[in-house]
Amino acid sequence: MGKDIMAKRASKNVLRTAREALALSQADIAAKLGITPAAVGHYEKGIAKPPMERARQLARILKIDVADIAVSARAQRGSRKAAREAGERQVSAKERELL
Repeated sequence: MGKDIMAKRASKNVLRTAREALALSQADIAAKLGITPAAVGHYEKGIAKPPMERARQLARILKIDVADIAVSARAQRGSRKAAREAGERQVSAKERELL
């Protein structure tokens, strides 16, 4: 099985498992993020990848490490630029790995 497929499955399992462990529905997560439940489902299934800031919010809500969430390549490029521009903000070691 390819690495991309395995990464999608691992990401899906982490998101869904964490959400279910907290007894939250996709609608609960969606309401907290200001998105649709379908978008949450897409993140869980690996159909879509959240932007970096949404991944951070999702990690906080689910009480998991942001590094466990697959982030869109476009969002990663944008977050590197944002990190450079916001030099005063502290970036965690895990976030640095993603950047």
